[in-house]
Amino acid sequence: MTTLTEVFRMKRPSIHNPFKSDGNDDKVYYVVHPLDDEPEEKRDPSTLGPMHLSKGEKLSLYALRGYLVLMLFLAGYRVLDMAGVLAPHLVR
Repeated sequence: MTTLTEVFRMKRPSIHNPFKSDGNDDKVYYVVHPLDDEPEEKRDPSTLGPMHLSKGEKLSLYALRGYLVLMLFLAGYRVLDMAGVLAPHLVR
């Protein structure tokens, strides 16, 4: 295991010339932009089947669904309240 002192004493590339090689690496890496790369084969979603979720994941999704329904209800209530539909005699 490397100690913290050894880590700080390791030779790091210079900020001014980060691509300068010290001669120890013989590998050459080519960077290919994803738009220039060969397209990958896509999977057909109809052959994948249903996802299997754990109980915790299902509970989280049901909680999120309930939260979204509640927020939509509150937003609708606020719109109707501001329009004066719910209590027209209380409109300011």
